[in-house]
This record gives sequence, C-alpha cells and structure tokens, in this order.
Amino acid sequence: MTAPSDGEHSEAELVAAELSAGSHLVVRPSSIVAEKLRSHDESCQEDSECLRRVGRELGADLVVTTRLAALGGTTLVRLSVLEIARGAAARARQEVVPDATQVAVEEAIRRMARELAEAFGPEVLRKAKAWYEQWWVWTLAGGVIVAGAVAGIGIAAGGSEHPSSEKPDVVITPP
Repeated sequence: MTAPSDGEHSEAELVAAELSAGSHLVVRPSSIVAEKLRSHDESCQEDSECLRRVGRELGADLVVTTRLAALGGTTLVRLSVLEIARGAAARARQEVVPDATQVAVEEAIRRMARELAEAFGPEVLRKAKAWYEQWWVWTLAGGVIVAGAVAGIGIAAGGSEHPSSEKPDVVITPP
C-alpha cells in the first residue's frame, strides 16, 4: 500500500509502479489509499498509528509513504516503510537531489522504490544462487575428497607385509 504524498498522486503512483514491477508484491492503487485517507483526519499521513489503521482496513502488511521537501533547487526525497503488525518503521530511504528537475526527482523515487521492493519481496522470489554457490555442493565435494584421501592412505598402508600376518611354515603342537 502506498500513501500519497501531500495530496499529490504522482509520487505515490511512481512508487506503486516500481514496487509492483517484477517484485510480485501486491500494491494497492494510490487512489484507493487516498480515498481511505480522506475518511480519516488530515494529519493521518503524518501519524503512524493512523496509517497503521488504514493499512489494516486495506489488508496491507506494509505502508510506504513518500515525502518531498524542496529548498531552492535541491529536493529531499524520503520513502518510509511502516510495518503494520509491529506498528514500527521497518525501513526508510532518503536521497538529496541537487539541481532537482522533475526527471531527476522521479528517477530518485524509482531507484529507492526498487531497493524497497528487493528488501521486502518474498524470500522465494529473490534471485536463486547458482548450483555451485550452494552449501551442500561444497559439503559433498569435501566429503568425497576426505573419503578419497582415507582410501588412498589405507591402500598405501595395506600394501606392505607385516611379519605377524605371515603364515608359519611349521606348526609345533605340544603333547
């Protein structure tokens, strides 16, 4: 779920598009979120408890908020993630965009949203390791090497004859 920023839907829509692109996260459209927020107090976007209630109403696990602050030609872009179950900030990213043009600010929003999608995407959907990077491959290889070394030492040690293993030529039995 993405909460719109200061009445602007464009930033929230950018975040929603990046979160849902290729990450298999289910993102509620910002128009639905904005409608829910309008039914609450205007300060709800700044209040984590209110955002948590809205997130529960929408059946969301996380709420992502976008904040922009401009000073002169510089813009601060901040994306925050609120975990609904714990009611705590799960992660926040911010970036200062000097000489901020609309394109530069949008690119910063997209970049930060992609990072959030990677961090909160389902575990099974993250890039799988190559077979040779798996722990069990190297454990198996180590076991084969140790077994080969033990067999080699055993064969080398078993090749020489010991006097105790020789059969006697004459056997004397006392009466």
